Amino acid sequence: KRIAALVLVAGMVILGYMLSITWHQYFTADPVYSRPLSLKTASGKEYHHQLDLIENGHYVHAFVCESELRTQWRLKSKVNIDSFDQKGHPVYETLIRYLNSRGLPKDSAGIIQLSATDVRNIENGMANFRYAGWFGLRMRFYQLMYEVAFMRSGGKNASGHSVMMKLEFWKAAFSLIIQKPIMGYGVGDVPDSFKQYYKFNNSWLQTKWWMTAHNQYLYWAVSLGLIGWIMSMLCFFGPLGYAYVRKNLPFMLYFSIAALAMLTEDMLTTQAGVSFVAFFYSFFLFCRPKNTP
Repeated sequence: KRIAALVLVAGMVILGYMLSITWHQYFTADPVYSRPLSLKTASGKEYHHQLDLIENGHYVHAFVCESELRTQWRLKSKVNIDSFDQKGHPVYETLIRYLNSRGLPKDSAGIIQLSATDVRNIENGMANFRYAGWFGLRMRFYQLMYEVAFMRSGGKNASGHSVMMKLEFWKAAFSLIIQKPIMGYGVGDVPDSFKQYYKFNNSWLQTKWWMTAHNQYLYWAVSLGLIGWIMSMLCFFGPLGYAYVRKNLPFMLYFSIAALAMLTEDMLTTQAGVSFVAFFYSFFLFCRPKNTP
């Protein structure tokens, strides 16, 4: 147990250190931006500079020459620059973000330096060459940092970006809770109440993203009000004390997983979520030999 705990703590410390370094490198602008920026490309065409959205230490909309991008991309790829990549994003945006992530100018000189693998990555919708590695963890962390950078730069429409959308969902949930704090809206009326909120508050979310709280605890509060929320929390968290007294480690580990998952999902509004919680909650809580201390 001590070795396992030591390995776990050491792993968390190392991971935290790596993530902090990555965060610093991502948001710290390259020294090139502290000097006067070049106004023309190597071939004499004008650059467009906009120091707003940063990624991998470089500003996405700086050193951009759209005419050269269009001309040179046709020589590199059969995919139209005005079409969409495999993930449904505009190829043009994916291209300039990918060039930016590698610290390359967004012009013909930058595209020339792209390898066949780079071109394939762009066509497949990879907007940052650093997404690969860490078993997908680095990609998710870089996506999170991009969402933060996007909002910092003044971006209003973050539809499709999970973290920023969840913040909008939670904002809506708190507003609805304040409007009906005691009895709530009722379980059946929760989706409609959220849609009405987004409509009347001119939310930046696209209509297809008009969802509920994506947080089970907030969902309880919106649907059942304060009274129902207290009863739900007692029912869900109450047995944790019983499991602790019996030293029921399997249940406590499972409970931690379920409780954390509920922070970002309305788990009990889907059949899969209800089955996962109802079965394993009961199984780990009650199905232990009576002679187990």
